[in-house]
Amino acid sequence: MSFSLSLFLKAQTRRTAEVQIALESENSPGAAEEMGIASVERPRGVLVWLHAPDVTKAHALTKLIRQLSEDWPSVHFLVTTPRNDRIPFTTDALPRHCFHQFSPAEVPIFVENFLKHWRPDLAVFAGIDTGPITVLCTSNSRIPLFLIDAKLDARSFSGVRDRFSGQRSVMREVLRRFNYIDTVDASSAKALSALGIEGSRITISGPIEEVSTTLPCNEEDRIHLAKTLVGRPVWFASNIPKVEESIVLNAHMTASRTAHRLLLILSPDSSQRGSDLADEFAQKGLRVKLRSLGEIPDDETQIYIADTDGERGLWYRLATVSFLGCSLAAGHAIQSPFEAAGLGSAILHGPNLGTHRKVYEALNSEGGARQVGTTTELTNGLLSLLAPDQSAAMAHSAWDLTTKGARATDLAVARIETMLEDIGAF
Repeated sequence: MSFSLSLFLKAQTRRTAEVQIALESENSPGAAEEMGIASVERPRGVLVWLHAPDVTKAHALTKLIRQLSEDWPSVHFLVTTPRNDRIPFTTDALPRHCFHQFSPAEVPIFVENFLKHWRPDLAVFAGIDTGPITVLCTSNSRIPLFLIDAKLDARSFSGVRDRFSGQRSVMREVLRRFNYIDTVDASSAKALSALGIEGSRITISGPIEEVSTTLPCNEEDRIHLAKTLVGRPVWFASNIPKVEESIVLNAHMTASRTAHRLLLILSPDSSQRGSDLADEFAQKGLRVKLRSLGEIPDDETQIYIADTDGERGLWYRLATVSFLGCSLAAGHAIQSPFEAAGLGSAILHGPNLGTHRKVYEALNSEGGARQVGTTTELTNGLLSLLAPDQSAAMAHSAWDLTTKGARATDLAVARIETMLEDIGAF
């Protein structure tokens, strides 16, 4: 360890002591995880630790994990995010064999507690915001380090420099602890080279972004339902909470006056509500079929309640337009738009965008989705997108955007696989 790095760490002693005292006095599960006290046991076998600077980036990492899981099904993954992120991380987004914990605070003993419990075989950090103490402790534990999605423009460079008290030599020594670094652009690679990072460690890969995930479906069911519904306009209201039911229903009834034989496939936010929802609609004189009973919509069916789990891939394939629920009212967790985009269904959504805000905003700006906030707006958006040319244009724009992050993800996957092989993980 260089003299300048020793001085830097000594200067951090007071700050880390204050953090340690605050967390030890808090006595909460979140604080415990920040102190490196895990809430779950470490699984047996190989474990890859992936740290994201925020929840949005953590969701982007799930695609990378899924790709790795296909080739390395026995590998486990740990995703960490900062506890101070104002958006909660939903564990529903995690693939199989994957855990989530809050990242340890920048206090040496807390990072060491974390590493002692989890014993990662490989550490992958997204973005250049990871604290120097975390990087150094991980490197000192002889855990290979891989930095992805590294961006070092004037703004981010200023932030990184502040964390290292303006000392370029300290920045250089910490960044040199990474075995490999993937940058989002050429200027970031140039900045790293100027700091003295060897070019052989640097790859310009592009940004890691959330990309489309193809949800599965039963192909026999798809073919059968597609034949049954041929000639009918179909739209899908996905993950609808009770507070949004009246808006969706009113939009459907209004649109049905213009779109002859329009069918609504409605998936409630809980499959347990399907039967009650069917009774409620039937009492209003609506013709309803229930998926959980094995019923199939006929020519007279107005609403098909999809109250079974794991079939969103089927409904997106059948529906020209999809409204993504839990997006009109605050306090609900909206799903990723990439599920619908990846299967060619045009997207409508409300203003509550949660952890996927940046993605939805990008889709809207490129014409790949449309935001609605009232029954009238939902009705008008639905009728507009039932036109084949309009829905096809939106679906194409969404597809273009959702595949942009694929190259960086593919390169990161290949590098991680090579690093696992290099350390003899198997």
